[in-house]
Amino acid sequence: MAKPTLALIGAGKLGTSLALALHQKGYQIIAVADVNEEAAREAAQALGAPPGTTDVASAKEADLVVLAVPDSAVKAVSENLAAKQSFKKGQIVCHTSGFLPAGVLVSLKLFGVYTLSLHPFVSIAQKFQAGRLAGAYFALEGDAVAVEQAREMVAALDGFSIAVKPQDKPLYHAAGAMASYLAVALWMGAEQALIKAGADQESAGQMMTGMVRSLEENIKLNGLAGALTGPVMRGDLATVQGHLQALKNWGGPFEQIYRLLGQAVLEKAKEQGLTPELSQKMSAALEGKI
Repeated sequence: MAKPTLALIGAGKLGTSLALALHQKGYQIIAVADVNEEAAREAAQALGAPPGTTDVASAKEADLVVLAVPDSAVKAVSENLAAKQSFKKGQIVCHTSGFLPAGVLVSLKLFGVYTLSLHPFVSIAQKFQAGRLAGAYFALEGDAVAVEQAREMVAALDGFSIAVKPQDKPLYHAAGAMASYLAVALWMGAEQALIKAGADQESAGQMMTGMVRSLEENIKLNGLAGALTGPVMRGDLATVQGHLQALKNWGGPFEQIYRLLGQAVLEKAKEQGLTPELSQKMSAALEGKI
């Protein structure tokens, strides 16, 4: 059976990566539009599509339209499509926001369009990173017809689909934030601490790369809970207190972050047999009571 044709609106990092991944699996990209005409042209050339444009009306003939635009622009772009009648009955229009529900596209649904939200649970830092989407998990939510079509697309990418209810999208997206850029911010803090402790910039960067790589390997081998190590898990109270004092002396937000994340680790330590006495003392230390 022939694959549906696609139109891409928004030639940014996620949009170009998703479109390229699908293009490599035999999906035909018949239109690319972006407010930045140069970005649209670049993407169209890479995707084997007609010349890129700034006109969203170019998406009208596609079977599936992907709105890969910032969250703040999804509603406005969909309303622009509706105003220009740049759609056809039975067309699927999806946005790639991990936060917004498919219902934000209601202005199109009124005209017989099936709506969908499709979001990959991966980090895309550059354009055309199609490889990052191979085997990825995708959160799907929307009309049944659109979700079924999206499942086929995900399967073509050797990926996996999960259903997320509209009311749960913010929590799902917050999970992604914690697992990606907030984790990177924490690692950047660790890198700065290494430099403060005497490492040069290059060495600190390499040390962090090695640490992250070893964490990835431990998680693959043992799962997230099995990858937890360190003084909180061991109940090493004096070391934790020393860490907290060092972070306090250094200044900045990381003492408080250590305390909060330490409490989360402590719950797992209790589950794995940390004694009630040590658990109580560790909790008091992390709360700043001793």
